[in-house]
Amino acid sequence: MPTREHAPLGSPCWTDLWTSDVEGSRTFYSELFGWEAQEPSPEFGGYFMFTRQGIPVAGAMGEWAT
Repeated sequence: MPTREHAPLGSPCWTDLWTSDVEGSRTFYSELFGWEAQEPSPEFGGYFMFTRQGIPVAGAMGEWAT
């Protein structure tokens, strides 16, 4: 996945995913894009980020058991 300094005007810059299968999604996107799924954050309701080469590229969450 290439990186760039600036995105073209109007291009998407972030993706958020709500999923009913958090672990399945973590595995799927890691295998599909080579993203690394970070650990869910309890302080943000289980929200977690995907990174690519250390750079955040997307976020996701699902039902969070407290």
